[in-house]
Amino acid sequence: MSKLNARYGFVLLAAGLLMAGFGLLLIRALQPAVLPIGSRLKPVSCRTCTGADTLRPSAAGQTLVLLFSVHCPHCLYELDQLDEHLFRLPYDRFYLLTMDNQFDLCNGTVRWLNLSACGRVTWAVMEKSVFNAHFGRSVKPTLFLFDGRGILRKKWSGEIKMEKLAAVYPQILG
Repeated sequence: MSKLNARYGFVLLAAGLLMAGFGLLLIRALQPAVLPIGSRLKPVSCRTCTGADTLRPSAAGQTLVLLFSVHCPHCLYELDQLDEHLFRLPYDRFYLLTMDNQFDLCNGTVRWLNLSACGRVTWAVMEKSVFNAHFGRSVKPTLFLFDGRGILRKKWSGEIKMEKLAAVYPQILG
């Protein structure tokens, strides 16, 4: 009889924890986005190979921000695609952000020769709390597209094909 009560108690405990977790997810899902489409990106600090820097959209044109992790196969695919198609993408500025403080910004980018050599690309590390405060949830990979005024026009989570990314450019001039 006591084994039955122990199993029943365990089942109740597991169900309670599951419901609590679902409740937290539901609460988080119903919260407004930190950076909804149409909102302006405020300048935010990050660390580059040369030291402290400020991520800000390019006034000259559109800025693409990619959040990645070197431990994420989808992120590596996205970086490989950006590297391969970089010179066909019309965006004026690229920020490649990671929250991995161990990532070697000066030498860890050699796998992506085009992205490492291009003056339009900035590799940076950003603290998770800073990222979450300015961009919201940190799903990897995530791409953010800002126009020349710093207004968020598009946002994608997960892999995106480069053809789709290039096709969006003419729709968002400014």
